[in-house]
This record gives sequence, structure tokens and C-alpha cells, in this order.
Amino acid sequence: AGAVFSVSEKAAYDMAHKTGAEADVKAHYEVQTAVKAPSFYVSDMFCSMQQIMEKEGIDGFDIIVSNPPYIREEVIRGLEPEVRDHEPHIALSGGEDGLLFYRIIAKEAPLYLKRPGMLYLEIGYDQEEQVRDIFETAGFSEVSCIRDLCGMPRVIRAAYR
Repeated sequence: AGAVFSVSEKAAYDMAHKTGAEADVKAHYEVQTAVKAPSFYVSDMFCSMQQIMEKEGIDGFDIIVSNPPYIREEVIRGLEPEVRDHEPHIALSGGEDGLLFYRIIAKEAPLYLKRPGMLYLEIGYDQEEQVRDIFETAGFSEVSCIRDLCGMPRVIRAAYR
């Protein structure tokens, strides 16, 4: 079975546990494939990945999924009040240009991804080209964009070979 690692918010992971979503995903996977479902892990960026790899006796992760903060600092002040006033600033701000966490992920993910491995990262509607460039420059291949139901750029997919 593979290992899937999410470097997104811990709150999302906790919610999956509370709602049973993680169990549903694993059960569906096992029924559809007749093999053991992948394991899911969570970390705040990469801070606990090495410890989890050692504890689980694994040499890396097949997939890393992240929804990093990606809003440019200057844009935060203009967000809808229900977002700006109720979400922690750290959950919104991707730094001055909104790309800070993509640069960190591009640098750190190869330390933890198996070969071949995959990254899936949520992006802002106007960041497709910049995020593609970051990952292509870092040596990832097959960098592509998955669009949402409205046709807007939503997820960057990148292979680590």
C-alpha cells in the first residue's frame, strides 16, 4: 500500500477524522481495488515527515497533497469580511507575492517523495504560470493544471521522477 501525505492544515485532517471521511476513502479504495488502502498522514509543512517515515518504517511518500496559503499579502485587506476577519492570517498569507509556500514545497518535497511521486497543490486563480515555473525549475516534470468546475485553474499536478 502507498503512503499519502498531506501538508495542508491540521484542522482539515481533524475534520476528516471527525466526519469519518478518511475511513470512507480507505474503504472505497479497498473495495474498488481489492488491495489495502493507502495510509494518510498530516504535517504542518514538512516538520514531522521524517519522524513519521521513521516511525512507520517507510522510505517516502507516493503523493503529497497541499492547500498552502496562497493569497498575496496586499490582497488580504480586500477580502470579504467573513474570510479576512475570521480566518487566521497565517492560513491566508502566501507572503508578498503569494508564492512563498510553493517555493518551500518545491525545495523540500523531493526529500520525502518516492520516485516516481506526485504532488497536488491548490493554487490561486491567477497563479498557474508562476507555480508551474517554480516546479519545472525545481526539476519536477509533467507539470499540469487541473481546472475546477467553473474552468478556473485550481490544482497544480507535478511528477517527481
